[in-house]
Amino acid sequence: MLSELNPRMVIDHLDDEGQPIDVMTFGTVRETCPKCQSGHLKLVLRQSTVRMAHLFCADCASCFDAHYPDGAPALTI
Repeated sequence: MLSELNPRMVIDHLDDEGQPIDVMTFGTVRETCPKCQSGHLKLVLRQSTVRMAHLFCADCASCFDAHYPDGAPALTI
């Protein structure tokens, strides 16, 4: 199950207008974006500017958390 996240809650430095955000993705997953329905989501793991692992849609710049039906997180290692 996917739930949309506020990007400001998962990535640091979103307020720096004009500054590129250096975030590394770790591959594309089979799920498509539930918001724009156009592209496959990309896995983003915790990094220096990323507070929590999440799925990212490059087409609409949305972030999503993935969890199992019982509520357990699906992106924890």
